[in-house]
Amino acid sequence: MNRRKITRTPEEEEEVMRLRRERNNENQRRSRERAAQIEKMSGNSNAEQKNEKITQTQHQRNYRSRQHNFIDLALLRLENSTSEHYIGVMNISCIHCGARHFASEKVANRGNSFNDCCGHGQIRLEPLPTLPANLQSLFCGSHPKSRFFFEHIRSYNSSFSFASFNANLVKFSSRPGPYCFKIHGQIYYQINTALYPSSSENPCYGQLFIIDAHEAAEFRQKNNSECDMELMELIDDIMRENNVFVHSYQMMNEEIENQKSMHADYDPELQLLFTLKPGVDKNRYNFQRVNEVAAVFSTTADGDISESYVTIRNKNDKSLQYVSSMDPNVEPWIYPLFYPFGTRGWHQDIKCVNKSRRVTRAAYTKYRIAVRDEISVFLKGRRLFQQWLVDSYVKIEKDRINFCKENQKKLRAESYQGLVDHLQKRAEDQNGNVGKMVVLPSTFQGSPRNMLQNYQDAMTIVRKHGKPDLFITMTCNPKWREISENLLPGQHASDRPDLVARVFNIKKNALVDLVVNQNFFGEVQAYVYVIEFQKRGLPHVHMLVTLKQSQKITTPEIVDRYISAEIPDFQEEPILHNIVLGNMVHGPCGDWCLTEEKTCSKNYPKQFREETTMDENGYPYYRRRNPGMSFKRSSDGYVCDNRYVVPHNPTLLKLFNGHINVEVVSSIKSVKYLYKYVYKGHDAANIIISESNSTTIEHDEIRNFIETRYVGPVEAAWRILEKPLQDKSHSITRLPVHLPNQQNVFIADDCDDNEIRSALERQTMLIDYFALNSRNPEARQYSYSTIPTYYVFKKVDGKYQWIHRQRQFNVIGRMYSVSPTQTELFHLRILLLHVKGPLSFEDIKTVNGVRQESFMAACLELGLIEDDHEWKRAMNEAEIWMMPRQLRYLFVRILIHCQPIHPEELWEEFKDALSEDYRRKYNGSQDMKKAYVQLDSMLNLEGWSISMFPTMPQITDLDNVSNDMEILNEEEAFDTLLNQYDSLNAKQKEIVDFILEKADNQTDENNEETSCIYIDGPGGSGKTYLYTTLYGMLKTRNKNVCTMAFTGIAATLLPHGRTVHKTFGLPVPLFSDSNSSIKNNTKEANYLKSVDVFIWDEAPMAPKDALEVIERTLRDLTNNRLPFGGYLLIIRNIPYAFILNNVSHADHKMKYFVSVAIIAAVVCATVQGELNSGNDEELDDNSITDASEESNTDAFDPDCIVVRPKYISKCSKT
Repeated sequence: MNRRKITRTPEEEEEVMRLRRERNNENQRRSRERAAQIEKMSGNSNAEQKNEKITQTQHQRNYRSRQHNFIDLALLRLENSTSEHYIGVMNISCIHCGARHFASEKVANRGNSFNDCCGHGQIRLEPLPTLPANLQSLFCGSHPKSRFFFEHIRSYNSSFSFASFNANLVKFSSRPGPYCFKIHGQIYYQINTALYPSSSENPCYGQLFIIDAHEAAEFRQKNNSECDMELMELIDDIMRENNVFVHSYQMMNEEIENQKSMHADYDPELQLLFTLKPGVDKNRYNFQRVNEVAAVFSTTADGDISESYVTIRNKNDKSLQYVSSMDPNVEPWIYPLFYPFGTRGWHQDIKCVNKSRRVTRAAYTKYRIAVRDEISVFLKGRRLFQQWLVDSYVKIEKDRINFCKENQKKLRAESYQGLVDHLQKRAEDQNGNVGKMVVLPSTFQGSPRNMLQNYQDAMTIVRKHGKPDLFITMTCNPKWREISENLLPGQHASDRPDLVARVFNIKKNALVDLVVNQNFFGEVQAYVYVIEFQKRGLPHVHMLVTLKQSQKITTPEIVDRYISAEIPDFQEEPILHNIVLGNMVHGPCGDWCLTEEKTCSKNYPKQFREETTMDENGYPYYRRRNPGMSFKRSSDGYVCDNRYVVPHNPTLLKLFNGHINVEVVSSIKSVKYLYKYVYKGHDAANIIISESNSTTIEHDEIRNFIETRYVGPVEAAWRILEKPLQDKSHSITRLPVHLPNQQNVFIADDCDDNEIRSALERQTMLIDYFALNSRNPEARQYSYSTIPTYYVFKKVDGKYQWIHRQRQFNVIGRMYSVSPTQTELFHLRILLLHVKGPLSFEDIKTVNGVRQESFMAACLELGLIEDDHEWKRAMNEAEIWMMPRQLRYLFVRILIHCQPIHPEELWEEFKDALSEDYRRKYNGSQDMKKAYVQLDSMLNLEGWSISMFPTMPQITDLDNVSNDMEILNEEEAFDTLLNQYDSLNAKQKEIVDFILEKADNQTDENNEETSCIYIDGPGGSGKTYLYTTLYGMLKTRNKNVCTMAFTGIAATLLPHGRTVHKTFGLPVPLFSDSNSSIKNNTKEANYLKSVDVFIWDEAPMAPKDALEVIERTLRDLTNNRLPFGGYLLIIRNIPYAFILNNVSHADHKMKYFVSVAIIAAVVCATVQGELNSGNDEELDDNSITDASEESNTDAFDPDCIVVRPKYISKCSKT
């Protein structure tokens, strides 16, 4: 990234130089005085006096050293007096295309050639035709109704579009502000392929152009009542006169009418083909009429039907067809006001100037939004321009994602050994696919993997240089002079997201340059920054700055020098006073800021303080003196005082005139939260669990990324212009770690044996690190993680290898983390951290000339894991970047798989980090107990418990500590449950109420009505939703609920689901006389006793022996002879035919799911009607009924058991 100095006038620059000369002269004078003083002191025989003067001299030196931690006071006064930072006018023209730029946008060594417009002359597009006169007057603001036109421009555009634009639009009703077009998810387009509307529908889209103009305007007005009828008719005239697609519809309608007039009672079968696909010979087909974009084709002609992107047919039935974003007609169909002539938008046949490459959609869009002297209809489009920009970026991103998706079908990853095995199989003619599919890569900017990798890279900088000292956030000010000066007449900043993005990028560069290169806060050791976009689209930059050790901000006096949390006096600083009031005052709080208790989530107002103080953790409490008066903000009349001021640096605030929050990072104890916040990136789940005929888990990161992202206009412009989303001071080299012959090798899906062999010969960073140590003895002084600092991995003579760096850069190596569960790989990583200069995998596990059997053995021999040091090291390393829940998971993995000698020491050392998320919510020792309980729960899921580690502290007073697996906002969760319950239809509610009533009665000792409840229903009836609601409602009634399924996949569909085998200790294999491994008075037995309701999903997948063992176990544990020991068991999806039917291909013992005794305890509840269907019919008599009443032996297979009705009842005793 190019660093740019802050622009100063010649007079200001001269003043800076003068002050620097004065400072140098003063330093020289002081040096002379100090030398004379020391010389005089050296001649003094009085040792005590000499020592005193030496001490005074040292104090003076220390004072001056501290002064160098800060920006020179003279410069500080100068910058306080200078005017606002100004980029300059946009007057630099591109030598290739004439686009106008700011001087700060120049690319180094390229002169007046720019990438943001024409790609340094590589792109040259034909200008769009001049707009029709009336439409141009509307866009230019000279038409008397231009204001109404711009106010509803999106409605006017959609009224005359030929296809529909479909997206989930984000509404901003709860917060005032400028208009912002923002979408959530993906965009798609549809076109009605029927030429005429059906009798029950009004004409729409292209159908409106084949009826009378006034009638068409009335139809449009009905759907857009806010629009002006006169403007509707004006635009209709423009479209009918100029648009080629209108002429195409009219051409087909005329051809139909002509054929009807020539042939009575004849309904011609004609098709209107839009944009024939490449390679179609027009002379081959029977085209009745053609123009430049369409052809009328007769389906009665001989020969094949020609292929086109979209076909309009002569029919009256509405038929919507999805339109591909690759269709060259998409843009003129969706944006007729931008393309009134029907000019084609981007298409794949546009070539670069050198004709060697195609013009990408991103390059096309950049060219179109560049500012030139000629009129640009896009830049004048205001709200429609926002939509077009978002739409364009979504299509660009879709192209890139499709590239990833299509190439992943061809690109596969496999281990080295796997490919060797594959070659051997091929030799035996056993061909097949190799490897696993690769998903959305970390190279895709903004993807979850990309942000996670950047986060871990940033934490690598923290490990090397320590925690950051400053957290700076700068938000774009839409009133900046550079934006206002370049708006077109009548425009606001929100109308020009392209301009906002360009100006903010330059301002951000200036801020980074000032802080990093000009040492505004002192010499910088490291930094990272990330660009984010507010809900309404304005960009802001989060910057974390680490200062050198001698420059740290450690005292309240230093904090006051840099940070203020007060409103300056208007008489002394009128400009700064207004900037602080306008940009740095928090409030008034709205729904976006208030907690459930209706208090400010940012804890404003703060308390008045006469001076800045810092607690023992370095947390600063900024000075907020009571001015004895309040201030009124001019923009909205909001009354405030110093308690509402956001901390800031006055110099930066005055220089950049916007919101710039500056905080001391020592106020945040765990720095990983700050970095996680900065690199939170795209908020999307990685796994979608979908249910069909067979339960499946679908892992589609690409679809998740598309469907859950939000895109606003400024972000779209930022991404189209390819501005950086993040940057850091150090380049991080990510180092793979793999076992011998286990490295990933990437190959094409259709590769041949030679290509596979070539892939096998490619060196990895680790393998060539060994080779480097063999060919270059100097490299042996470095460990694997430090080698990138001195060597670079690049291609030389056709292959990649480590070569010595010619120039030194800020480079840090980071080995990918490895779980301790991967025992050998984990210990190989330990060796790579400690052993310098190994020559091979065998060499690194050779200790004192003896080759060890494993990497773990080598670690033991070297004393690296003779105690728990490595587990502490692993926890220390993970603590920096892992969230507490992830850290607890790692702790459990270490306990189970690594068997530390002193686990209690691990707990004691890391208990604060393990409970950090709970500490933010709970007081006292409750946070530790919460973390402890969750650790125990995680161990329980693996068949372990804390009690198996007797040296661990055995916390016993857990009565008031719930067994949470997540921190939940209980009130919010309860509100969500109520909403879920309210959304159930009447039949589903009755089932839920029925079960809740039975669950409430379970506590009655005299209650002997206990049963196994079976819930069934057809697909789509909302069974899963009902289960989720039921689970939550039971939890709100303080019921302990155990959810389980026979298979692990089915268990993942349930909240906190577990397998039946894990829950009840079922043996494998399972026989009729099998018993549970759970013994009475054990932790597992106590857990089962504490459960009130068991929910078993997909029960038919289990053999009958499983249910009988469970039933027997619960009776034994509770010493209760009621079925299932008196517990409530809810079973889902046991079709009646299956309850009584046999299991195919099973032996006689496995045939029947349940015995007659267990069937006697079953109550059947059938879910009928779809969820949210609005069906409020009364529950019929069969909704909750005996199984016998639903029996239909005709539907059973011949080999079935029929249980007579008398053995089946709702609440039978056994």
